[in-house]
Amino acid sequence: RSQFDAATITVDIPEAVAVSADQRLRVLLRSLIDNAIVHNDSPKPTVQIRATTTESTVHLEVIDDGPGIPREERAVVTGQTEITPLNHGSGLGLWLVKWLTDSYGGQLEIETTDSGSVVRVRLGRARSPSPSSS
Repeated sequence: RSQFDAATITVDIPEAVAVSADQRLRVLLRSLIDNAIVHNDSPKPTVQIRATTTESTVHLEVIDDGPGIPREERAVVTGQTEITPLNHGSGLGLWLVKWLTDSYGGQLEIETTDSGSVVRVRLGRARSPSPSSS
């Protein structure tokens, strides 16, 4: 927030959500938030970070109101299009997100709508620690 003072960033994540990840999760989220703001052509970009859960997974979403991620870029990063010397994507941010998501055994989905982009990262939910017996 301090780097992008004109942006509005909202967070809607339940308090008790824990994922099977390490400190690199911060890099993954920061990369998604930075991309959502830097590539937004609005003078006051908005980004929403939210999480929903199932019994075994956490679905993180980073939603922006920017111009969207080009189809070609989405297809290359998600593996829908073969990487070639002429078709390889243009930036490192989404590649980093993809690599980190894969390293956690998660899944990455990218959707562009009329009102911006939604990047979904599905990760395994961390098990609750067992109560210690005394």
